Amino acid sequence: MTRIVSRAVARILFLGLLAAVIGGCGGPGDSTDPDPATLRAYAEKYVSLLREKDEPALRAHLANEAHPGDAAERIAEYGGKGWALSEASWVSLTPTVYALSMTVSGPSGGETWRHNVEWKDDHWIMAPIDGSADGAATTRPS
Repeated sequence: MTRIVSRAVARILFLGLLAAVIGGCGGPGDSTDPDPATLRAYAEKYVSLLREKDEPALRAHLANEAHPGDAAERIAEYGGKGWALSEASWVSLTPTVYALSMTVSGPSGGETWRHNVEWKDDHWIMAPIDGSADGAATTRPS
């Protein structure tokens, strides 16, 4: 009899644990799905912050907390140069990661910048620049 009770208790505990795991995988408190349409506005703000050389705002906009010096590096390389965004396009790499391509114009002509961005906790996070010397400030998809 105790063996039957032990099995029943074990099954109930297992089902309770399973319900808790499944219940924790989704719900109203979770991050929303990414809205790729917001990438144009994200790119416009990025270019504007570079043009204005606003490092604190750019750091917040990039949201790549693991690389706190990234905003300063971008401003040193591209800040205050009169950039204007003329085109933004993107392609989904995963459900939450996109390759963002920005065509910008400045005093020395046009360039294309490519960055990977990730949707996390209801905002975009831009991958740090890879230090390429070609002026593209790219982080290429792998």
